Amino acid sequence: MTTYAREEIMSSSEVVRNFGSVLASIAGHKREKVAIIRNNRMEAVIVPIDEYERMQEICEVAEQFELYGIISDRIKTPSEQYVSLADALESSGVKTDEL
Repeated sequence: MTTYAREEIMSSSEVVRNFGSVLASIAGHKREKVAIIRNNRMEAVIVPIDEYERMQEICEVAEQFELYGIISDRIKTPSEQYVSLADALESSGVKTDEL
């Protein structure tokens, strides 16, 4: 779980009133992040764009690793256990023209 310093937690109304300075502090890396609280619940976090892009890249790499694992497992499946596309569609009740 992520921890937040006191100055990184702001109410939504406080963010609205001070949006320009909040954005400048994030963009200028004076703050790492700002957690936005509304009705006593954390609703969102503002982070610099470069940090957001880095997080997106990490998610994409993680997804690729997951797909690699699935493909690696499926390669080990003996050919007699393969299911044709036609059989898979039929068992699912899907017609090829619905694809």
